[in-house]
Amino acid sequence: MAGFDVGDKVVYSPHGAGIVVARETRDDDKGDYLSIRIAHSKMTLMVPASAATEKGVRPIVSKKDAARLIKELGGEAAELPDNPQHRARQAAEITRGGDADQLASVLRDLRGRVRGGKKLSATEQRTFTTAQLTLASEIALATDIKIEDAVVKLDEALGVEA
Repeated sequence: MAGFDVGDKVVYSPHGAGIVVARETRDDDKGDYLSIRIAHSKMTLMVPASAATEKGVRPIVSKKDAARLIKELGGEAAELPDNPQHRARQAAEITRGGDADQLASVLRDLRGRVRGGKKLSATEQRTFTTAQLTLASEIALATDIKIEDAVVKLDEALGVEA
């Protein structure tokens, strides 16, 4: 990809989905920077434009892919490690990566543990919440809905009772 422009909807994997609101030049060795307003927090971050992709910036999923992701949340949960520390570490690493398909799998698999009668550790619960908010913000931007409505869609697909 040649680069990102003002108005592009992107995901910055450490922080979630947002919109490029400005492109600024700084007087340093990095040159141009992208200002990305993160949708779910209203935080604005600056990322060197020349290294945006390497830093984890990517375009959001398409509307079609957003619908597919929501549908896949209701699928069969994968078997997770028995060791709670390994399970939590694995889920946290996947969530930090920010890939939409991976985020959906973390949500589905952790929710599958709960449906199976097992409790999530505090770390797993935090990871679940982070993955949910990150994926919801991306789906909200892809489908032009509010983040709260995207969270409801995710909860419904996961079978979470209100």
